[in-house]
Amino acid sequence: MNSFSALTTMKRKALRLTFATAPFLIGVVLLVSCAPAEKGKDAVTSNDAVGGTIIDAVPSDVKTLFPPAAYNALDLGIISCVFDHLADIGDDLNVLGDSGFVKQLASSWTWAPDSLSIAFSLNPKARWHDGAPVRAPDVRFTFKVYSDKRSGVRLPENVSNIDSVSIADSLTPVIWFKRRTPHQFFDATYQMYVMPAHLLDTVPMERLASHPVFRAPIGSGRFRFSNWIEKQSVEIVSDTGNYRGRARLDRFIWTISGDASSAALSVYAGNADLFERLLAEDLKDLPKYPKLRALTYTEIGYSYLAFNFRARKDVSKPHPIFSDERVRRALSMGVDRDRLARAVFDTFATPGIGPSPRELFQDPNALKPIPYDVPHARALLDSAGWTLATGQTVRSKNGVPLQFDMYVQSSSAPRKLYATYIEQQFKAIGALGTAKAVENKVLGSVLDAHDFDIVLLSWALTPGLLGMPGSWGTNGSGNDIKYGSARFDATLDSALNAFKPTVARPLWLRAMQIIIDDAPAIWLYEDKSIALLHRRIQPAVIRRDAWYAHLADWSIDPAQRIDRDRTPRGGN
Repeated sequence: MNSFSALTTMKRKALRLTFATAPFLIGVVLLVSCAPAEKGKDAVTSNDAVGGTIIDAVPSDVKTLFPPAAYNALDLGIISCVFDHLADIGDDLNVLGDSGFVKQLASSWTWAPDSLSIAFSLNPKARWHDGAPVRAPDVRFTFKVYSDKRSGVRLPENVSNIDSVSIADSLTPVIWFKRRTPHQFFDATYQMYVMPAHLLDTVPMERLASHPVFRAPIGSGRFRFSNWIEKQSVEIVSDTGNYRGRARLDRFIWTISGDASSAALSVYAGNADLFERLLAEDLKDLPKYPKLRALTYTEIGYSYLAFNFRARKDVSKPHPIFSDERVRRALSMGVDRDRLARAVFDTFATPGIGPSPRELFQDPNALKPIPYDVPHARALLDSAGWTLATGQTVRSKNGVPLQFDMYVQSSSAPRKLYATYIEQQFKAIGALGTAKAVENKVLGSVLDAHDFDIVLLSWALTPGLLGMPGSWGTNGSGNDIKYGSARFDATLDSALNAFKPTVARPLWLRAMQIIIDDAPAIWLYEDKSIALLHRRIQPAVIRRDAWYAHLADWSIDPAQRIDRDRTPRGGN
């Protein structure tokens, strides 16, 4: 997943952060530290009240509600509320075995003696939102869709260790595995949202993603889908008769604001209650709005500047600049990531360490990052043949200038600002990188067409780093830059398949160091998220892989309810 959004500041005509530390930092820290602590999902409110409406302002529209193809936060947030897993991961995000997993569609499960299959006992009370019972054929159908590339599934390798799904009886699907791994249960549960076979199993696989069902999806979750007005809003309502209990809210509505600045303004104006990605410098405006507060939360993700290893539009040829490791390392040495993290995010971000946030890596201090070292960067470029002629500001090799484009998401103010600073720092080593801000749709198109030099992206990660083969492995379907390393692939595979932490730990360290040294990207930053929300909202635990995971347990303080909270809605 690589779809983070942020807003431009409210009252500035242009981005104008400087490299100096913001003078309002002390006030920012105090505001955030005064935010009420997150509450456990089983104790969201003191009086267990239900009802109310939350409107979440978001800067972009839905792309797909077909679960196997979804990857951005908005789509996944809606899908996770409407659909269920067999079981969901616990809040500690433990991916080993089944310890800590929480029951959803499955009320229990039994491992085979050889651990090569798991029989799940479905809750007999589970129903689809159209009233049909959830049964074992739904699970078998779901695996079929998630494992077939014709369906449009984004990461079929996530279920590649599952061999098949059989049916012991109507309430007992049995999932069979090709081999034992430490995360079989995770593969069988977290990776798949169960979909209704009775509505979809006659649809040709290649037509599933565009089927009308996914314009108004029917799931089994504690929220049911209500309405989607394209480019305007998406609404879900409590499934009041749900087998796991109704959602505590009556309604949750995402309103499409067009851009991040407009989304934030709608909260300040009282037209919305929540904005997920406030900029740190905008916290100084909060005292003007006593009904609002800020809440910081951590997501397991990172942002990076990725180098294309293959020629633009022709993956059969190496990239004329970035296929050379010396150039990639030199450009990495030319970026002062510590300074830029402070300039763009103040104290709300730290420099990245590699394709893993610190939250998921046991030994971040044991890694050796490529240092910021301008003299060494210049020497590396000289050795690679990219020299600077007298009187010139841009290096060249065989008459070709060291010049390239850097694509960045236009809806993300921090990324755009970061890209402008990178432009400046590249100039200091004789490289001309031109930042090009484009809309999400355009960015997706250039990635699909492989028509780019460098791109600034963000990843929200799978717990346990289990998605790393898909994003950075040689044959990974999410490996847009075509990075390939047999050493990295082999070491990563060994780390993922080590049952003992004492064995896995050094393997992970070795795999991470290999990819850091190869420099397929500049690991820019890990930022903390800041939500702007109305004080009447009482959030549940914000899980690090998905803030919306416990949305059904969010609530509204009855003493602070406003007019829109008094319009009860819900499905039977």
